[in-house]
Amino acid sequence: MSVAPASQSCCNLYVGTLVLSLLLQLACGTYTFVIFLILMIFFTIFVYICVPETKGKTIEEIAGRFAPAGDRIEVSAVACLG
Repeated sequence: MSVAPASQSCCNLYVGTLVLSLLLQLACGTYTFVIFLILMIFFTIFVYICVPETKGKTIEEIAGRFAPAGDRIEVSAVACLG
């Protein structure tokens, strides 16, 4: 099993357990999912601000963006065929 499905299964188990405990112990009732709404809004803002757009960019452009400042790869607009 790879890392992604394993972590997804663990997170699903955690969320399922958390929702059950919120419903039973904290008596949140219909407001149980407000916690998840707040987290979703926070993570949406985080992704919008902090995660760069990679659509239409080459692997070299993406790697250059994440490289340390001294090791940046210069990518020209003209592709080198050869």
